[in-house]
Amino acid sequence: MAMTNDALKIIENLTRTDPELEEFIREASLNAVVAQLIYETRTQG
Repeated sequence: MAMTNDALKIIENLTRTDPELEEFIREASLNAVVAQLIYETRTQG
């Protein structure tokens, strides 16, 4: 297997055989986006 430093490809390789872990990462990513939006809204102005 060729080496990569692409984080998305690394995560995909680690999770492709574990649907539960894949779903956990999907939820965590969504939570991070929501948290960032909340932070940006609170710190404006």
